[in-house]
Amino acid sequence: MSHETHLGCRWFEEVWNRRNPDAIAALTPPEMRAHGADGQERGRDGMRQFYEMFVATVPDIHVEVVNCAHGGDHAAVQWVARGTHSGNVDGWPASGNPIEVTGLTLMRLEGDRIAEAWDSFDMAGLMRTMNAPPA
Repeated sequence: MSHETHLGCRWFEEVWNRRNPDAIAALTPPEMRAHGADGQERGRDGMRQFYEMFVATVPDIHVEVVNCAHGGDHAAVQWVARGTHSGNVDGWPASGNPIEVTGLTLMRLEGDRIAEAWDSFDMAGLMRTMNAPPA
């Protein structure tokens, strides 16, 4: 099985790199749960809202999959996201700063869908790089 056919790898390629938000519904069941590095738990609709906000904030984001491992009903994807904070979102002005964040996403799979995912990356560092307003 090639690197691109692994479900975990497909998530990053289809959703993030090809800018296909419809792939969120195609690759997840309606009851999907995503546990974000920001401490938030989102369902599938919340995941799409997060995706749309992030792509508006960093329109040129590209996610490089460094390593993708699958075994049974689990997958692990090591990735690096790069882009430029060039979008103005909800009164939060673009900093123009380049971003680079390394992360790890663990996934629980149900057949050909991602049922649950946990993201781990330095969210606080990313927000500092983008000059985020205080929470």
